[in-house]
Amino acid sequence: TPHLLRTTTMVVLVLVGNLQTLAQLSFWTPASMEGRGTPPAVEVSTFDAYDLDVSRLEAWLSDVPHAAAFDARTSEAILTLPLPDGRMERFRVVNSPIMAPELAARFPNIQVYAGQGLDTPEATVRFDLTPQGFHAMVMGVGETVFIDPHTPGEREHLIVYTRSNFYASTSKRAEGCMALELPQTSKQVKPTMSQAHSAGK
Repeated sequence: TPHLLRTTTMVVLVLVGNLQTLAQLSFWTPASMEGRGTPPAVEVSTFDAYDLDVSRLEAWLSDVPHAAAFDARTSEAILTLPLPDGRMERFRVVNSPIMAPELAARFPNIQVYAGQGLDTPEATVRFDLTPQGFHAMVMGVGETVFIDPHTPGEREHLIVYTRSNFYASTSKRAEGCMALELPQTSKQVKPTMSQAHSAGK
């Protein structure tokens, strides 16, 4: 009937609108180093520069579902992340804290997310957005890729670089590491990966 057709059409439009809200195109804009003045805090000579629309990303992330990292593969929230050489990859993401609940309650501004590749299914990502900026580690896209603030606390300006480019440039040595649980294809296998702290990757 016409009434049923109108109702069905409205439901479809609402569902499509919700999916479009969760699957935004991109929050990233390629940038030039000319306006930044200083080299990045990370000691790397080969990288891509991007500007991030932080306020839009924060608003979008507020609707991302909370779930375990291995559930990212079924998430409807799709985030596009920049990779080296101008590439972009889409990831299904969930809000998946790695801190104990009591610690997370003390630091509500620290939100940690996990993602599973959509364009490259074997790709995984862990990222956070904190008052110090956006940080990400992407694996399974050829080699490990990092996204970091140009300088600590600079939330709008970021750099994208590979692990090999970092080691080819830096004079520092890794002094510590942080275990990150990555999305997995099954609940039985949950390996961890390590990312070096401030001295290097």
